[in-house]
Order: sequence, then C-alpha cells, then structure tokens
Amino acid sequence: MALFIPPIGPMRPVFPNNLLEGFTFEELCALIECESVLTFPMADGQTMVTDLAGRAKGLLANFRATVLYQEGRGTGFAIVGNVVLCLPTELK
Repeated sequence: MALFIPPIGPMRPVFPNNLLEGFTFEELCALIECESVLTFPMADGQTMVTDLAGRAKGLLANFRATVLYQEGRGTGFAIVGNVVLCLPTELK
C-alpha cells in the first residue's frame, strides 16, 4: 500500500489500478498532479515520488514529506507539492 501525502490535508492510502504490476507513470502523474515525476530512495527502502517541476511551479512546502525525506540524510532540502510514498515494487 502506498501513501499519498499532500502539503495540506489528510494523508491517505492509495493503490495502483493493477495491484500486481504497480503504479504506472500516468497514475503517478494523476495522483501528484504533474507532468513528470522525480523519485527519491528513502532510508527505509521505500521510494518517494514528487513533481519534477514542483519548485519551478512554486508549489507549497510539504513538511511531512520533508521530515520523511531528511531521515538519515541530515540535509535542509525541502520537498514541495503532493507526494506518493511507496515500495519500489509498487512502481511499474
């Protein structure tokens, strides 16, 4: 099960249309509301998926996703916009 993390509002579980194959690029773009995605490997083995152009678009900072991203990194890098956090096996 993947987790959708918006900058504002509740987090919620999300599932790919095909549970066996995982999220398609199109599904991720629809969830995140973007045209292209950027992925980050996480310290716990999950993958964080964000909007590649989120900073250029001036999207809101996502403090919950930033805290998760910074775990084990010690960096001041902030995540912006909507995020999907999933296992690598959930990506097609």
